[in-house]
Amino acid sequence: MKAGPQRQPVVIRNADVLVETSVFGVAATSRALYERLARLAHRLTARPEYGKLWVPSITLDEMAATPVPRRADVLGVLLNLYRELGDRIVLTGELEQIVAGEWATPPRFASVPIGQLEEDLVACVRGSGAGTKIDAMGREFAAWRRERRAEHDKFLMELEKKYAADPKARQAISLALDKARQPTELYEFCDDIAAQLIREFAGKDPVEGLKLAKAEPERYLATWTYSLLLRVAQFAQTIPPRERSTSPFGAYAKLLKSHENDIIDATLAAVGAVCGLLITQDGGLRERLNFLHGRHVSRIQAFEFSEVEAYWIEPGVAAG
Repeated sequence: MKAGPQRQPVVIRNADVLVETSVFGVAATSRALYERLARLAHRLTARPEYGKLWVPSITLDEMAATPVPRRADVLGVLLNLYRELGDRIVLTGELEQIVAGEWATPPRFASVPIGQLEEDLVACVRGSGAGTKIDAMGREFAAWRRERRAEHDKFLMELEKKYAADPKARQAISLALDKARQPTELYEFCDDIAAQLIREFAGKDPVEGLKLAKAEPERYLATWTYSLLLRVAQFAQTIPPRERSTSPFGAYAKLLKSHENDIIDATLAAVGAVCGLLITQDGGLRERLNFLHGRHVSRIQAFEFSEVEAYWIEPGVAAG
C-alpha cells in the first residue's frame, strides 16, 4: 500500500465498493496498514448515498482457508472493520445466488450481514476456530481450490493442443481482443458461458435468456462479468506463453497472463459486479476489469489501494 503514482484524480461516480482478499492480506501485516484501510473505509461509506463496503463471499472463503496462525490476522482485519463500520460492511452472496437474483422477478441481490458470523470470527481470531462454520468453509474451499487448479492444468494442456492444431484460433482470439470494440461483439465471444449460467443458476431457457441478456446487459451484470472474465482467462490459457508478448497479442501481454486463480478472480468480480469500484492489489485482475470497463461491458473499475487512498474524490465534489 505504498504511495500512489502521480496522476489525475480518480473520481468515483458509482456507489458501493468491493474489497478483495489481497487488500485484507496486506492490511493484516501491520497495525499502520490496517488503520489506513479503516480510514479509507470510513471515507468511502461516510454517507448512505456512497453505498457500502462489500466483501465477496469467495474472499471470506479464501481468508478462512488461510493456514493457522496467519488466518487469525487476516480474519482479524474483517472483524475489526465490522466493529468500526457496522452494517456499512457486508458480504455478498455466492455466485449462484447473485446470478439467480438478477434473473428473478423482481430482481434481488443476495447479501450476508457480517454480524451473523461475528461469534465465529472471534473464535478464529482468538483461537483455532475449530468446529466453527468459518473453519469448515475454509477446509471446503481449500479442497475446491485444489480441484479447480488440477482442472486448470489439464484444461491448459488441452487448449494449447487445440490452438496448435487450429490455424484459425489465433485469428479468433485476436479478433475478440482487438477488433471487437462494441459490447454486442464482445458478448458474442462469451455467450456460451452466459448461456450455461442462465440455465444452471437462473433456471431459465438459455436461448430466450440470451436474447434478454443481450438486449438489456445492464440488468445482468454478474452474468456478463463472470462470462467475459472467464473467456479472457481461457484466451490467456490458450495462447502459448512465448506468443503472448508478440504480434498480434503484444499489446495485451498483461491481460494474457494466465494464473491458476483466474476462476476465483472472475467469481469475486461477478458477485460485486453492481459496484462501481474494486480495490485490489492484484495487477492482473485490475488489467482485465479495466479492459472490460473501457469497452463498456463492465460497470466496475479496479484500482490498487494507494490510488484510491490518494485520489478518490467524494461524489458531488469537483475534481481540483
